Amino acid sequence: MRKIFMIMALFATAIVVNAQHYILSNIPQLSQKKSLFHRPIGKNENGTYFLNYAQENLTDGFSIEQFDEELGYVKGRFFDVGKKIYVLKVFSTDSGIFWISVFRKRYEKTKLYLNKINLNLEGSVETRFVGEFELENIRVDQLYADCSLNKKNWSLVYLKEINHETTEIGFSLYNLNGTELLKQKSYISSRKELLQFEETALNDSGQFLGTLIFNIPKDFANRGLKLNDLYLVKFSEKISETKKMVLRNNYANSEILVDPYTQNMVVSGLYGDSKGVEIEGCFIVQIISKQFSNETLIETDFSEKLVKQILGIKSNKKSKDLPRNFFMRRVINTSTGKFVCVIEQYSESKQLETYYINGIPQTSTRILYHCGDVGVLFIDSQGLIDSCVMIRKDQTGTIYNLYLMGIATFVCQDGIHILYNSDIARNNEVVDMVIQSNYAANQKVLLNSDNFYNMIVPIDGKEMEYCTFTVPLYRDKQWYWMQINGHD
Repeated sequence: MRKIFMIMALFATAIVVNAQHYILSNIPQLSQKKSLFHRPIGKNENGTYFLNYAQENLTDGFSIEQFDEELGYVKGRFFDVGKKIYVLKVFSTDSGIFWISVFRKRYEKTKLYLNKINLNLEGSVETRFVGEFELENIRVDQLYADCSLNKKNWSLVYLKEINHETTEIGFSLYNLNGTELLKQKSYISSRKELLQFEETALNDSGQFLGTLIFNIPKDFANRGLKLNDLYLVKFSEKISETKKMVLRNNYANSEILVDPYTQNMVVSGLYGDSKGVEIEGCFIVQIISKQFSNETLIETDFSEKLVKQILGIKSNKKSKDLPRNFFMRRVINTSTGKFVCVIEQYSESKQLETYYINGIPQTSTRILYHCGDVGVLFIDSQGLIDSCVMIRKDQTGTIYNLYLMGIATFVCQDGIHILYNSDIARNNEVVDMVIQSNYAANQKVLLNSDNFYNMIVPIDGKEMEYCTFTVPLYRDKQWYWMQINGHD
């Protein structure tokens, strides 16, 4: 390792710049009844489109808003969703707004639909019946819908129990007319309830890649272990396979990257001890689109020097502590063949509380959530960690403000932008930390006010186009859209 830098986000080692390189929507978002979640859908020549909804899978209906280039409100419309209808994915194209939905009723076949509304949000919703599946008892969270980057194709993947020891993985590829282009199946020797897709992706060539987690059952003598196996699931015109990845140690988590130019895919993740807490290293799996059946696995253990840099002041010279509770948040490839991995610390703890009812003490337990330090790992083409930049932060909250914690990222010519709320307790400062290619870090305070709240929802933001990021902003008791331009 040639260079390792530690950047303290809250101290003078980072250059602090107050820059107002953002715009806000001119009106608050639609006040849909019971609306809780707000997410960008996409952008085209007609403007930018946003989604508001209240329930997972949009079962209570949803609203779509249209804004112009300067985030000026154009129009909005609410859409009802019928009973037993579950929306799996919403996406925009140059021809309209689409959403993939299923009709699911117990003991009946699962019916698949493709819905479309014009870009002006007017007229009737065009609903096309796509097909039906023998999935009588499947849960909605066992259905996975994806859309290609060029928005020309989409796919559906499901997990279906064949018997007690075998699970079927089904894949179907469709175009925007709802025509089935490809249908494939693969099988894995496991019970369905032990399997879960962590990440799924579809490239423009119609190739599907998923990271499937097999939660190994624990026996009585090993109840403290957290054992996972990682499988790569591939579907294409010529390939249908599920392959176990053999890593140096127990698998932790991963992210998938699809290169928009080459259509190559990259899986990056972490591995660690048997309890799934201490992280020992990272891995990268490279899959070339033209050689989709093959993959190249590179594993890199964290060096002692890197471990000390990640731990920072928590490092004990006499101990052999490892970084704990880190998760892969994003993997980015560069034009030079190198990779950048963004990792973040996340953990949960329990707090015992005492309160009194009629003078009698009562106790209860609540869960606290912690989002801590962020690491930016620069990895060369051989898989070696060339450099590391650390951002020190400490976010602690409850289930009521968990959605305000964590980070969002987008890429620009000046570096990798990492957005987060720096003060969860006061909710009044939004920070944009820019990690440059020379490993320097610039801290830009986007919003800071002692008079009213400023909070973004990092997990619901979206990189609408290169160097532009759009995210929901809660400001002065109202929701707005915030578009951050990294060109400035």
